[in-house]
Formats: sequence, C-alpha cells, structure tokens
Amino acid sequence: MPLEEMSQVANGEINKQYPQNQWVRIHTDGSYINAIENGGAGVHIERLNGTTVTHSFPMGTHCSNYKAEATALEYAASLVKNSPDTATSQIVFPTDTKSVLQTAKTQKRQLTHTPGSCS
Repeated sequence: MPLEEMSQVANGEINKQYPQNQWVRIHTDGSYINAIENGGAGVHIERLNGTTVTHSFPMGTHCSNYKAEATALEYAASLVKNSPDTATSQIVFPTDTKSVLQTAKTQKRQLTHTPGSCS
C-alpha cells in the first residue's frame, strides 16, 4: 500500500475512534539523520475547540531517533499535564513510538528527556 494511502487509512481510523470534538489529540514525532545525528522533535495538539498548538525543537548534533521520539512524547505529556483547559478532557496520543512506550512500561519509570538534551 502506498504511504499516502496508509496515512489516509490511519487518519480515518483516528477520526472514527477519537472524534476531534470529543478528544484532545496529541501527535508527536522525532526525526534524525542516519538514525543517530541532528535530531529534532515536534508536538502537534488538536484541541476540542478546533484550535491547534505546535511546538518543535532541535535535539542536538548527536541525537538518536529514539531519544527524539521520547522527548517529543514526554514534552507533550507535560504540556497537557500543566494545561487547565485539558484537565477534564479525554486525551489520546496516536503514536508510532512503540519502543519508547515499551521501555516506559517495562521499566515502570518515568522517562526524563528534555528538549535539546542531546549534544
């Protein structure tokens, strides 16, 4: 299946299972070159009222995809945790960061990555 078609299918499922007017949807992503350098991270939040908030930041010269993904996810969670407008909202993080989630679950600890923490 072509990438664009897969994206459309995934977005259709997200829209069906988590309607925008009922869920705060938080998308995160990490990027890198050759999996280990010049990483960056980003967060895109879709609020119930239809507005969006976007944050992006560099992670440094020697940064892995894993660390960039983890940082984006943690940063997004901190934004939601500290935001009064999401205190009573249903929140979903549609993500492809399976390895980060598995690490957090198996180690039963909070991850502690911060924007720009790679060097």
